[in-house]
Amino acid sequence: MVPIYLDQIDAEKVGYEWLHKVALEYECDEIRPIPFEYDGRYVVAFKNDIPYAFFAVIRSESNYSFLYKNIIFHIEEIQPCPFCGSKNVSEYPGSDMQAPAIYCDECPAGLEDTNKSIEELKELWNKRYYC
Repeated sequence: MVPIYLDQIDAEKVGYEWLHKVALEYECDEIRPIPFEYDGRYVVAFKNDIPYAFFAVIRSESNYSFLYKNIIFHIEEIQPCPFCGSKNVSEYPGSDMQAPAIYCDECPAGLEDTNKSIEELKELWNKRYYC
């Protein structure tokens, strides 16, 4: 359900608070408004010029303001195994009983960490940096 506000300023305040939290979590380096053709505001958080999250406040004809918030997920394609070069790499997103993991199906290489998400593990795998 989209929140409705009587005042556009209240809607923007809630949107900015949410966007700043998301920007910190995803380590975004810039938040900026984008030109918007409707009556309202559209603000995006960027990391290396790639949009990660946004909010839009749109005013209706009855002068109510609607707040839309969204996180843009960037699913990176997993690169081949850094040790054997195999493209047969499996991803396990994790569950309550198992940590997220990435394993090569051809050799013993793999990453598993209960403190990281599958997206964070993909980033480490693709950078060939392991902690």
